[in-house]
Amino acid sequence: MSDLKADFHAIEKHMPRWSWHELIVGIEKGLLTYDDVIKYAFSAISEDTENIDLVVELSFSDKFKAEKILKNLVDLEKNQNIDDIISKWAFAIIYTAYINDHEDIFVLTDCLYTEFDYPEELRQLISYEPSDGRTLSESLTDYIKVGKSKWIKE
Repeated sequence: MSDLKADFHAIEKHMPRWSWHELIVGIEKGLLTYDDVIKYAFSAISEDTENIDLVVELSFSDKFKAEKILKNLVDLEKNQNIDDIISKWAFAIIYTAYINDHEDIFVLTDCLYTEFDYPEELRQLISYEPSDGRTLSESLTDYIKVGKSKWIKE
């Protein structure tokens, strides 16, 4: 991803559950680093953690070993639809900006729309796309409501 960086620590406060596949896509898109994934692995260790031996190894690895371990964890995970992963990342970034009163949230959505290859679900938040009669703020409120029900398990 070009100039877009995600504050994974801030995102994780509101969306603490991520699959290894979602995290590797985040790395590929430049949204987070292997250091972020190593910290996530450490926090993900619990009695019900699948493949706990690899997760523990990842949590104590350096970023050079982390790449191989993360790929192993992804291979052991159930496959996920890439569009769903992109949708989750887009929502996570927008939601974090929304709850932190990001003043340029629509600039951010424009950037995400382009960088994530124009996902249909973001179209309603883009100033240069045709409107359905709602304001961008109204569309954002609806997007957040739908996204919370889909991605945030309370």
